Amino acid sequence: MKSPAFKKIVIIGLGLMGGSLAAAARKKFPNSQIVGVSRSRNALNLAFKRKWITERHYDQNLEMALTGADFVVICTPVDLIFHYLGIIDKSVQNPVVVTDVGSAQNSTAELVKRKKWKYVRYVGAHPMVGSDARGIHAAKPSLYENGVVIITGESKKPGFRPVVQFWKEIAREVSHFDPKIHDNLIAQISHLPHLLSTCLMLTASKASLKVAATGFKDMTRLANGAESIWAPIFTNNKTYLIKALSKYKKELAKLEHLVKSNDTNGLRKVLRNAAELRNKWERSKKNIACLPD
Repeated sequence: MKSPAFKKIVIIGLGLMGGSLAAAARKKFPNSQIVGVSRSRNALNLAFKRKWITERHYDQNLEMALTGADFVVICTPVDLIFHYLGIIDKSVQNPVVVTDVGSAQNSTAELVKRKKWKYVRYVGAHPMVGSDARGIHAAKPSLYENGVVIITGESKKPGFRPVVQFWKEIAREVSHFDPKIHDNLIAQISHLPHLLSTCLMLTASKASLKVAATGFKDMTRLANGAESIWAPIFTNNKTYLIKALSKYKKELAKLEHLVKSNDTNGLRKVLRNAAELRNKWERSKKNIACLPD
């Protein structure tokens, strides 16, 4: 697949995801303008100082930043994506391809379907990368290199091919799912684990934390995620998250019964099954169906 020729790429939001994307885009598209938009002066200045962006604009000057843009990536909390799509559509004078990095996709997809767009050509995307660290200071050019990006827009949409081309340059693999299927799967392996990590942190007593070691640290790493990012993810994907929670509670109830019953053999069977499933998953060479070149 031939590399795309983007003249001006605008990245809205310069936190961990947006900052890292700006750095990666600057490297992959050296002849393109990389414009950063943020509410944070520090984020704009740091990204510009590190030469990750060629131009910087405050959020309130978004219309100016979008002048001449042909590709936009929204790297904000998921509850703001549709808001920015509306601003973009009113601000530009020519068609522009827009994608995002949202961990919950279907809520935005449904809102987009209900509105007539004059210039925006939106195709949703979710890079399966991240960190419990926050903000522009945690951003790094290599964040996306070994990641998988899931495209959720319809393949017949005008912006689909440019979005696929963009992410193929940035990430290791690109796949394509219906947004509902995406949200169902991601609820199980991303959103639910984050909730459980939060619960574990809140369950531990102050006394127990004094003797906590690597196991507890690994299990609660996700609890350090930014609440401004994760609270909207949970509410925007509540249907599938509640479904995943229900299934988890059933498994937890089974374990509770085995413990109460002193059923050592039953516990061994469950633990062995879980270990085998994890080892099988970890050994698998490819966990996701990728789009061909």
